[in-house]
Amino acid sequence: GPLFQGLRLIEGSSAAGLVARTESAPAPSSWIRKPLRNAWITDPLAIDAALQAIIVWGVRHAGSPSLPCAVDSYRQFQRSFPAGGVRIVLRPVQRTSQTLTADVDLLDDQGALIAVMRGCQFVLDEGLRRAFRKNRLAQPVLG
Repeated sequence: GPLFQGLRLIEGSSAAGLVARTESAPAPSSWIRKPLRNAWITDPLAIDAALQAIIVWGVRHAGSPSLPCAVDSYRQFQRSFPAGGVRIVLRPVQRTSQTLTADVDLLDDQGALIAVMRGCQFVLDEGLRRAFRKNRLAQPVLG
């Protein structure tokens, strides 16, 4: 729904990868009545937007919609995510007719590495196109 429409700008997209900008999640109290913490340990909106960016890349360059199945690893290098959002840098690493695997770097405005997601595995399925049409997402601005 609207709370997870974090992709704001696709800065570039090619067969070699995709670069996008996303917003940061609001404080946990905006989403949860009685949160255990006042701040996120990791930014759920940025992580979800990274997975959405892989879906965008799959439609544009693999020719098929996709859904995430697994992430091999996640590693965070900074204590918290910046309040102003992050840059998503996606690199596809393997593609078959039915699967897509990509790696993602999450960077701050100065280009410092915040976190990495390795082995993001997606299933490619043309049947998802009909399902996606029924539930339209806000279109990010193309750069």
